[in-house]
Amino acid sequence: ALKKDEGGRPLFEKPLPFPQDQLKKYAWTKPHSRKGATRIGRWRETGGFYDLFGNVQELNSHLFVAEMIQGKVGALSARGGSFRDHARTIRSSFRREVEIYKPKENRDGTIDKIIESRSSTTGIRLAIGALVSPSPRFSDQVKAEYDHYEKAVRATTPAGKSISDALVRGSDDLKEASRTIERLKKRDAELSKELVALKERATELPPLVRDSEGLKDAYRTIDTLKTRYTESSREIRILQEALISADKKIQEGIRQVCSYLTELALFRIKSGGYSYMASRKYRKFIERNIERAAVSTAMKRRIRQTQNKLAQAEKLYQEHFSAYVKTLMKLGGYPKVYLDQGVKRLITKSDDKKSLRFIKLMKQHLDQATRGVSKPDLWISEAESLASRVYTVR
Repeated sequence: ALKKDEGGRPLFEKPLPFPQDQLKKYAWTKPHSRKGATRIGRWRETGGFYDLFGNVQELNSHLFVAEMIQGKVGALSARGGSFRDHARTIRSSFRREVEIYKPKENRDGTIDKIIESRSSTTGIRLAIGALVSPSPRFSDQVKAEYDHYEKAVRATTPAGKSISDALVRGSDDLKEASRTIERLKKRDAELSKELVALKERATELPPLVRDSEGLKDAYRTIDTLKTRYTESSREIRILQEALISADKKIQEGIRQVCSYLTELALFRIKSGGYSYMASRKYRKFIERNIERAAVSTAMKRRIRQTQNKLAQAEKLYQEHFSAYVKTLMKLGGYPKVYLDQGVKRLITKSDDKKSLRFIKLMKQHLDQATRGVSKPDLWISEAESLASRVYTVR
């Protein structure tokens, strides 16, 4: 069952589909699970399935993903917890990231090969069912309930508010506008010619439009058409409302995308700067101790390990700075007003002087990108210079 918190967001009333104090009747967890897994089906079923919680956690069909704004895609995702989890930590919403592959190092610290991860706490569940609907009425009821769920529940969750939703909803409104135009064309032949250009304007907008001036022109045109074709005024009004709605949703989508991309650009420039300074640190260590390595086996081993770390750090900072430049160029195609809002949000969130200095430099690069200026070498050089002043190398 669902309830709402103080902010009006829907929440499950309970963390589990059964009483918390009855967990040991449904799940194999600590402190009762001792050292290992047990056979499937020893405990009570939940919704027709056994061992939904505890015993062995089950892999999901999707990758582990924090909300897009919070982080990147990870490895595999598992739910339900295992025999190693304590009963008090088990809940329906809990997810754990499970590595797909892991590096295997040899004695001198270099990565010898990549091997497949093994887990004694993870498995898969195979559920076989038949898609059967007892009646058309039942199918309609299921669809109605799901539509209600999408509008009343999912739309208020983090997943429902992800960066693509506003743009997707705007696209839906544009499709409805296109269908309305088709109905108008069939009814009024004279109106058909004037609506052709309007339809192209409404349907050919890409998912991530840079602005909505085309939409504004479209529904200004509709105001003129209303006075000339009174018989079709109702459909034209519907069309105008759909375009206005699409305009608002697309603008909100652009705002969210710019907010995410500016945050990503900041992450890239900071991470690139840190990796750059780490590579300088490793290089200095090698230069200081290369002569000692000729007479010391231990130092020779440390030099090899540091050389491997240096290679990894150089690869990382090159990848981060390259991604930083690409993100800047992508942001350069969006309206400056949304970029300024994204930068202002970063400044508000930042609580350290280092981040603020990187934001200031990123803002300078963004201003150049919005004017169509592309200077990747200069941007990277300035980022490296700032990193050398911000991060200390010993």
